[in-house]
Amino acid sequence: MTTPSNDRPRALHHAPPLEAFVRRITAIPDRKLQTVTVRAFFDSESDEALVGVLRELMTDIEVPGYRATYHAVLRFALARPTDLGYGRVEALYRTAVLHGNDPVRYLLLVSAPPRLVARPEHVPPDPTVRDVPLGTRKSMARSQDREVIGRMLFEVTPEVVTILLDNPKVSESDVVRITARRPTLPSVIALVAEHPQWSLQPEIQRAIVQNPYAPTSLAVAYAPLLLGQHLAEVSLDQALHPAVRAAAQAIRVWRAESRVGTVS
Repeated sequence: MTTPSNDRPRALHHAPPLEAFVRRITAIPDRKLQTVTVRAFFDSESDEALVGVLRELMTDIEVPGYRATYHAVLRFALARPTDLGYGRVEALYRTAVLHGNDPVRYLLLVSAPPRLVARPEHVPPDPTVRDVPLGTRKSMARSQDREVIGRMLFEVTPEVVTILLDNPKVSESDVVRITARRPTLPSVIALVAEHPQWSLQPEIQRAIVQNPYAPTSLAVAYAPLLLGQHLAEVSLDQALHPAVRAAAQAIRVWRAESRVGTVS
């Protein structure tokens, strides 16, 4: 089933708890306070209600406020089971299965491995920094020199990547290169997905979803942020984990149904 990218879903009959939740999240600029608000919402709602809210956010992601709210929810959800609790994750998973809500079910699959796995020795750094000590590489990641930054884009050591992502001279295209690299380590993609600035950029979100080396839970979590043809490409990409493809296809179906319901 094809999904025209220029047809945007509209939220016409969403439940009041969801609308109030969206208003609260979009009124809070601080990510930490958003997480507190998400946690309170999860604690106050039933499993059925939460699974329904996740489906609505995934489906109607272009409705004003929904993208920001979904992003706050996925940050919280991906921090489980510490923040959410094993028991609640299991209950939400069962509820998602019961209602045939595959994208939410896959989102909760903490243990699902990436489609492809690379060892650190299979992800070589730039040859010019291969033997450079860690402390020096950290300093290089802070460099304002674009030539030095270009060499550091192949770095996979978490401490160095963290510094690099915070470097003001690093551009969005640099981070897309870091995220789209194949092979790469799941930890590198996770650092990008957790970054407060870069995780919000559509091209970077797309690179996360379309990299078969990405943690499956991350790829599934970010799939609803894709639109139109990009989501269609994910649903058909045999290089990706089956859960990622299935989630993308289910979201496409939900959005098509939402458009039909809006028209009728």
